[in-house]
Amino acid sequence: MMDGTNSIEKLQQIFFPHQPEVINSIVQNLDEQGFLNGVTQVKLYSGIDTLLELQDLSKDLLDKNFKRNKLWQSLKLETDNLPRNVIYGFTLEHYYFLNHKCACETPVLSFQNSAKVRQLINQVYFQEYGQ
Repeated sequence: MMDGTNSIEKLQQIFFPHQPEVINSIVQNLDEQGFLNGVTQVKLYSGIDTLLELQDLSKDLLDKNFKRNKLWQSLKLETDNLPRNVIYGFTLEHYYFLNHKCACETPVLSFQNSAKVRQLINQVYFQEYGQ
């Protein structure tokens, strides 16, 4: 009943016709606790919009945390303080991940359940690899 479609007066008449101040105190307590909000409409987003927003937020978080990483800061400074084995390991790891990235993504290209999902995955794959 208290979903915003009924007035306070109507609620008072329905539940406490002889004590209207009870509804007023309930509404006041709910407002003080932060359970009541304005009359703004709730925005609904599609699944793809939610995923894109989540991707943007996670990318921002990764960028922010990545720049604070001690290894990355040392690599950006271009000093000789970094041990040679760390540089070799860093180089080999990135080479391996970059060269084998498509091997991890290729199996999803044949996703059978939805032609629309398969088309979107193919678009992403072609954008990244230009094939």
